[in-house]
Amino acid sequence: MMYLRKMVVTIGLCRAFGTMGFCCECSEGWNAEAAFRESALVFRGRIDESFFSRAREWYGLMRMRVSLCTFTVDELFKGDDLRSVHVYDGIGGEGAGACAYPFKGGVDYLIYAYRDADGRLWTHICTGTKPVRDAEEIANLRRWKRDASRPKTGR
Repeated sequence: MMYLRKMVVTIGLCRAFGTMGFCCECSEGWNAEAAFRESALVFRGRIDESFFSRAREWYGLMRMRVSLCTFTVDELFKGDDLRSVHVYDGIGGEGAGACAYPFKGGVDYLIYAYRDADGRLWTHICTGTKPVRDAEEIANLRRWKRDASRPKTGR
């Protein structure tokens, strides 16, 4: 009975937050070091502007509405040295979907962004993006950045 109740609640949430029945499911065991290695851009910054794209964007086989956020980059950990960057957010249906990160103005964020096949930067709740106040990995990010910038020596 408990299993059936969980299944009904899960399906209901997926339908409510992802209009096509798509529900965000992050893999377990998120790891900051792996996210740093796999990300195209990792930075600390604040949101300047966010709006839903007028056009629907393709994500895999689904076409959905996403939000486009503009961030001021305050500290770069990995990627191109930018002062401002545009990042797409959200995977799901109308309203940016179940995986969209609920960004708010006036908050400093740690952003892990990935490039799609068209070179656009994306983030969502499964990437490790979070408010800086909740980010315990900042010191490690600074160390990994330093380590990555050191010349490799070999024989």
